[in-house]
Amino acid sequence: MNELVDSGDYQLVRSEPMNTKMIVANSSKTDEPVSEKAVREAIWHSIDRETITKDILNGTETTAHTLFSPNVNYANVDLIKRGYDLEKAKEILDEAGWALEEGAQVRTKAGNKLVMKLYYDSNSSSQKTQAEFIQASSKEIGIELEIIGEESTSIANRRSTGDYDLLFNQTWGLAYDPQSTIAAFTSEASYLHTTSGIPKANELYKKIDQVMVSTDEDTRKSLYTDILKIIHEEAVFIPISNGSVTVVAPKNLNGISFKQTQFELPFEQMYFQ
Repeated sequence: MNELVDSGDYQLVRSEPMNTKMIVANSSKTDEPVSEKAVREAIWHSIDRETITKDILNGTETTAHTLFSPNVNYANVDLIKRGYDLEKAKEILDEAGWALEEGAQVRTKAGNKLVMKLYYDSNSSSQKTQAEFIQASSKEIGIELEIIGEESTSIANRRSTGDYDLLFNQTWGLAYDPQSTIAAFTSEASYLHTTSGIPKANELYKKIDQVMVSTDEDTRKSLYTDILKIIHEEAVFIPISNGSVTVVAPKNLNGISFKQTQFELPFEQMYFQ
């Protein structure tokens, strides 16, 4: 792709963000480390998104720091940014009682090791590489991640049954969000296990019910803001990158634009000059 552009005969046009690739954390596993907000926050801070987007994804995606990119309806909300910061991650774990004993590589608390499983799509080479990269950075802060590749249908089943600690996933997309992804927070087939273990789960579900039936624009905006703040605060959806549509076309092709879905292009607007 870059070689074609470098030749001078082609152009590269990229859409605004269409979706968010993320790691989903199972807050409902009350007997496991992933149920702790501090652990989820530490993982968030341990992910080097710049390296992932630049080196693993070859610049085809951009770094994501929130569940939705700001161009999604109702999602331009002021949320605290959790950047890549290994020292901050270690500090959070220390304060939460996860101690790293001298000579040990994995933190422990009350006799339990800070070990979790991260599931990725075995048919996605980029997910595998990201999982390995995140596994290595997690090790630096005293977290042991066992990475497991499975078919996408198997991962979807784990998501619906709650048989996971962490897994890769993505939002529905610009044409459907925020309502489609947020509606899935209450669905057992989707993200119920992700959200049900947080302290404000009932409040969250009530606000979701309200926003889905509200016809008042100001009320909807306020409810979506509250929903996104709760989810961001609890760090159950750990964003990695924003996906876009990339077009490589002859340099004399004009009128290149995009729709709100990554599956269609408005070819009728394109013309050669």
